Amino acid sequence: MRLSGYRIQGPCLYARLLAVPLLLAVACSGPSRTRNRVPVDAQTGEVPLFALWCEPGNGIHREGEKTPGLVIAAWGDGRVVFSRDPLEGGAPYAETHLSSTEVRGILERSKAAVDHVAMDGFVIPDAGCASLFVASARGGRVISSAHELFETNGDVVATDHGIEALGGRDRAQVIQQSSAEFRAFRASWSEAVGDVRSLIDSTLPATDAEPVRYEWRDL
Repeated sequence: MRLSGYRIQGPCLYARLLAVPLLLAVACSGPSRTRNRVPVDAQTGEVPLFALWCEPGNGIHREGEKTPGLVIAAWGDGRVVFSRDPLEGGAPYAETHLSSTEVRGILERSKAAVDHVAMDGFVIPDAGCASLFVASARGGRVISSAHELFETNGDVVATDHGIEALGGRDRAQVIQQSSAEFRAFRASWSEAVGDVRSLIDSTLPATDAEPVRYEWRDL
């Protein structure tokens, strides 16, 4: 099985789905999601220093679930709100506080990881993807990728040609055959998102948080 082909639209890599009729039907139905927006605190209007969220695809969802799920967001005062689900986000949430130095340290490391990457995303049309926002003096940047969500199925791998079945092949070797640009994107994604997700740690003192109310703001 291989979902093959890709095309460049602006800075994003969009994989075309040319095989597997069921997945094609699920992934290509429905309207496109809005991009280049970030979740902000609906009460204060504050923009986080960094935030990670999961945008659902247009498949089958339980009622009330077809909205982006916040995974983690951190503000300059050290407040960190994170989901108990580190992959797809959403309630229930927990809240903890770090020093502003710790939060800004993660911001700077994540920013350094994504600043030199040419691609803004690897997106399967209408499929779910994760998005990371990293603030900067110029407003910030959002990068998005669907590869993590697809690869939770251990039998598939994301390459610059799309989503492929491993078919017994070694994942690292298959990825190595992708373009240098795509490999660099994956490496930077893993570094930046891994650093952000490292905050979601059960050893952190955390209290249950009120349901996080956020709204989308254009960059």
